[in-house]
Amino acid sequence: MAIAAQHEAGHIVTAAALGLSLRPEGIMLDSDAQGLACYALAPEESDESREVVILSTYAGYLSQKQFCDDNGYQCPQVDDMSVICSQDFQYARRIEGKLSLRYLGERGMGQVGMDLRSKATGITAELRPIIDKVAAALLAKEPEPTRKLMSGNDWSPASAVRHLTGIQVGEILKAHGIQPNFDAF
Repeated sequence: MAIAAQHEAGHIVTAAALGLSLRPEGIMLDSDAQGLACYALAPEESDESREVVILSTYAGYLSQKQFCDDNGYQCPQVDDMSVICSQDFQYARRIEGKLSLRYLGERGMGQVGMDLRSKATGITAELRPIIDKVAAALLAKEPEPTRKLMSGNDWSPASAVRHLTGIQVGEILKAHGIQPNFDAF
């Protein structure tokens, strides 16, 4: 459960630090350690916007990996099939495919992906204390009944989840010098 909390906190803290809007749903973690971080995932039509979404998407796994490495837990490596085939990595690679030739320069797509994961690793390492605070706050929450997302969709079949609203995440971020953006919602 702690690993999944680090994963979701990595997404949302990185997203906020890089200027993406947080959604009111915040972050959630169900009893099966499945999680969801709600922030603006649809990049604008610019390389800069695409890069920020890609970095925030990779930040979940990379934060989880840093936590596992720091605590002696086994964590799949970036080239393991479970990571390569994960929803996060597939989404990030789809966005990478929309980066312009100007952005790519002389680099191939494989190199761009490695460069972005390296950059996201540095960002999550720098944000580690804040990611830890958000993950701890999520884990400290008592389970509550699962709610539908603002879209009306269910995100988990579990009957109860741990949940921090976007505002609650925002309060932790503000206490650590990050001013979250809620403008888009």
